[in-house]
Amino acid sequence: MYVMLDFAKKDFSKKPREKYLSEISKWQNSLVLVSEETKFLAKLLNTGIFEPNIPNLEERLQQYSKKLQNFKNGEKLMEKEIENHKTDFAKEFEENGEQNASLIKTTHIELRKNIKAFLKRNSRLKLEIFNFAGDILKKNS
Repeated sequence: MYVMLDFAKKDFSKKPREKYLSEISKWQNSLVLVSEETKFLAKLLNTGIFEPNIPNLEERLQQYSKKLQNFKNGEKLMEKEIENHKTDFAKEFEENGEQNASLIKTTHIELRKNIKAFLKRNSRLKLEIFNFAGDILKKNS
């Protein structure tokens, strides 16, 4: 009977672990997409596809470029946090199993909140840039 309970315990801890690792993988994939979008937006802002007589055009383009650079720096920090969490997560489960599950869960939930907030800020910045750029694109005449 002891063997049966031990097997059930291992099976129980494996399911949450797989769930957490799956979510971590999704976060990493989301950051790859954010990185590519940020590169695209930076290129968009540095092209000559905007109407020439827009007041303060250069200043606004520089402001958005700076916002994108700041966002890129935040993205790198977020990538590092995710990688550290993934490493710590694997290490804790390997060494302690369910004993530290509550600590792992707490850290994971906090990181989840941070990722969601980061992705929300990314969406707002993209929308802001698209709205700005879309209104001042050169028209084919």
